[in-house]
Amino acid sequence: MRRSGKEVIDKMLRCLGDRFSGIDQFKFLSLVDTSKYPSYRDRFPQDAWNQLLQSPYAGAFDLPALKRQLIAMFKRDHLPSHLDELVRQNHELGLHLATSTEQFARLAELALTIPLTVSSAERSFSTLKRIKDRVRTTMADGRLSDLSILSVEKNLAKRLNRDIIIDRFAASKNRRIKLLYKD
Repeated sequence: MRRSGKEVIDKMLRCLGDRFSGIDQFKFLSLVDTSKYPSYRDRFPQDAWNQLLQSPYAGAFDLPALKRQLIAMFKRDHLPSHLDELVRQNHELGLHLATSTEQFARLAELALTIPLTVSSAERSFSTLKRIKDRVRTTMADGRLSDLSILSVEKNLAKRLNRDIIIDRFAASKNRRIKLLYKD
């Protein structure tokens, strides 16, 4: 049965809406977006601050100290335009942000780790959806896991020399199917 183009587009839009529905809860991460600091010098980003106060992460911070440290960071000149560059300079130049602005450093660590954990988990589940369809519902967990890894790491898998892998498999004694025909 063929689906109409409208049904496919509708499904894609619903999936995109579901995927990005929770992104609003991370708007407070704009507090560590160093490219916005020139505009934050004139006006404190109260919306992002309120979002942090309502987030489940608020308990991890000394909020009055964090606000003071953010205001101090907003006033600094010559900061890198990206947070990861600021962290790199902190380590290379010994700026000691973790001791002088401990709460800001904690927020920066949170900002650098949240997107990775969310996106990698979404990518894994998205891959699993593509692999495990109706045809493969009876597939063993080991094989499903192996196919998932191959799909997630497809760039690495493309660089593998298949001839060497086939030769090693054919030469091994422990295999399920005999690939070499012997008379």
